[in-house]
Amino acid sequence: MNLNERAIYTAEAEGIEVIDYPLTVAKSAILSDSGYALILDKSQIESQEEEACLLWHELGHYFTGSLHQLSAPYELRSRCEYRASAWAAKALCPLEKLKKALAAGCRSTWELSEYIGLPEELLRNALEYYQRKGNLPAAGTREKLQAVPKHIKKTYRLNKKIASILNHEENRQ
Repeated sequence: MNLNERAIYTAEAEGIEVIDYPLTVAKSAILSDSGYALILDKSQIESQEEEACLLWHELGHYFTGSLHQLSAPYELRSRCEYRASAWAAKALCPLEKLKKALAAGCRSTWELSEYIGLPEELLRNALEYYQRKGNLPAAGTREKLQAVPKHIKKTYRLNKKIASILNHEENRQ
């Protein structure tokens, strides 16, 4: 079962009807009235990968309860969009799977994408999510740290911690 089929299967198992219907303001949406419907405008979707990203993102809205109206304030819409993207990232690319790919030597987005079997857009969302949460170093940091011997890394981290404590003490005085 490919990623799109898994998404549709998941939606249908939840009682969500998946419909191809022309939309004017987006390529996809999830609607709730007496039930839920996941709407895709396939005429706007350019690839299977894009469709997978849209399907899983919309499922993220459903599973997190992060639904909003188009007329909702920007801050609310942003929060709902973030939650939907974060859910999709965690559901499709658990942190352990990502760490395993990194340990296997994958470094570029396309290598990680190929190793894990996800579209690059979903993988980028997962990387961004885990970096924002502090579970992964920021882009470029990993490569820089790998080139440094372990004893120097430990010293650097210890010095950084000591500097932080000293700065905190100075600010209290």
